[in-house]
Amino acid sequence: MPGRDGPVGIEQEGPLLSTTPPWSRRARRQVAAAVLVVLVATTGCGAARFGSGSTALAETRGVGVFRKGGTTPATVAEWERFIGRRVTHVSSYFSEESFPAMIEHAAWKARQFQGSGKTLVAGVPLAGRGLGSLASGAAGAHDAQWRQLASTLVANGQPNAILRLGWEFNGDWFAWSARSNPGTFASYFRRIVTTMRSVPGAGGLRFDWNPGIGPAFVPEAAYPGDAYVDVIGLDIYDRSYGARVANSEARWADFMDRPYGLRWHRDFARAHGKPMSFPEWGVSDIHVGGARADNPQFVRSLADWMAVNNVAYQSYFDVDKPGDGSHALMTGRFPASAAAYRTRF
Repeated sequence: MPGRDGPVGIEQEGPLLSTTPPWSRRARRQVAAAVLVVLVATTGCGAARFGSGSTALAETRGVGVFRKGGTTPATVAEWERFIGRRVTHVSSYFSEESFPAMIEHAAWKARQFQGSGKTLVAGVPLAGRGLGSLASGAAGAHDAQWRQLASTLVANGQPNAILRLGWEFNGDWFAWSARSNPGTFASYFRRIVTTMRSVPGAGGLRFDWNPGIGPAFVPEAAYPGDAYVDVIGLDIYDRSYGARVANSEARWADFMDRPYGLRWHRDFARAHGKPMSFPEWGVSDIHVGGARADNPQFVRSLADWMAVNNVAYQSYFDVDKPGDGSHALMTGRFPASAAAYRTRF
């Protein structure tokens, strides 16, 4: 599934789950503030805060992107021109070919954004191909490689990177799936965090525990513990697989209330005192008949949800990928959704 590019063909940039002109900044703030007032009045949600000086407006949270063909300074600059603002986070996926390939790729990606002021967010594979298994990792077989990865990120200007260790572990499509061995996944997660944090200068690395919305698997069973998690993420795409959720409003209600959906994500993060994230999200062309693929309501609803919750960052998955669907906003395929994104973010 993942595509590749990079210095030696190891860029592991891939998906994973399962036009009106932009308004002025002042107008956007006025609209966002009005939305916030309505939401607080109707839901009782206060203005959640993350860090010093942050506000509850979705446009002021961490804004990131993963770009088709690889997230590079050039593709990020193109996205920034499109949305009319600078992004704060840049997303990538490290190679799973082998540990040397992962470390080489991490160095290359970190150098690309060194000194940019942008935070690198990386999906980090934990098993498969040349990475061994969850069991071997949990037993300590790869500690030296994790120390080397931490040193590499520090040496190449990303000592505060956010690492999505074994993202979407609650699905069954990756070699690091935790569905049959959640305790082993949690143990390996703890071991990696402890090992990487032990490297001089790596204390600022942050670790995102990142399931995907949907799979009926109890993700809590794979939770490594509050001492090892900095952010609790959730990946979400606007997809419909049945007539019951062909209507966009019904689909949003399902996203909110399904087991391990948006409300669960908020409540679980709150219970553990962690900020939330949306490391991957997007509209999609994968729907049942009668559903609207270009769905600006999904963008607006998710922006509203971010605005009244403690969200550290979000990263749009701006990619079209065979077998995984189309999500890219700059192609003109989703004009209403693109306009909604540019307005809200």
